[in-house]
Amino acid sequence: MLLKANKTSMYKLAKRYIPDLPPMRQMDFAKAPQSRSYFLKCYDHKIYLSAVVGRPVLMDKSETICHPTIAELREFGMIEE
Repeated sequence: MLLKANKTSMYKLAKRYIPDLPPMRQMDFAKAPQSRSYFLKCYDHKIYLSAVVGRPVLMDKSETICHPTIAELREFGMIEE
């Protein structure tokens, strides 16, 4: 299984854990080069999604927010099998 994300799916996952996110149109989305890590950025948030030691992690400003479950990632279409 591999992580995959787009702006919409990552925003929806982040919004579940960070309810005060600005609207999606104010966010920038980027994929880290040569990895399966993704970023959502705006003026006061830098949200990072990656797998660390085989476990997905969602971080904001270097603080772990949560470890999303495989079921949550599947719900948002973020698993490539």
